[in-house]
Amino acid sequence: MKAFLNLLLVLFTISLFGCRNECQYIEPASVGNGWIALDLKDKATGDYLIGKAPSKHLPADVFVTGINGLPADFDYSEIAASKGHYQLNLKDFHSEVVIGQDICKRFFIDLKNDADTLDLYFKVKSVKCGGTTYEYFTAKFNGLPLENTGYNSYVIHK
Repeated sequence: MKAFLNLLLVLFTISLFGCRNECQYIEPASVGNGWIALDLKDKATGDYLIGKAPSKHLPADVFVTGINGLPADFDYSEIAASKGHYQLNLKDFHSEVVIGQDICKRFFIDLKNDADTLDLYFKVKSVKCGGTTYEYFTAKFNGLPLENTGYNSYVIHK
């Protein structure tokens, strides 16, 4: 009986601590292919600026470039509850990001030749199991902080 209890204790200890690899079955979270969603609204009325006619701007009126003047990777998605209005999705702005380094990425948002600046300030850190996350993330439009409406979602009042 004593041998059986010892065997049970050894098996329990091995199952609890011996073969444990907590990262084995998960895909680590990563900011590597990050995106940010921007709802552009009229400052005076609160109406969405990008959408189907008769909106103030059609999606084709919007251009986003990086500091180097090259087009940024962006697209649009329809805002479900907004009846034909779109949010701007700026994608994959993490190119050449070094973990632990303070980063500022500047973009220019051009609505029919009315250019504004979007600055993203962030720092990426490593997390358990090989993933990455933000140590901090701040977005500014023309130097002013943006209203955060959820994970990676912001409102621009223009």
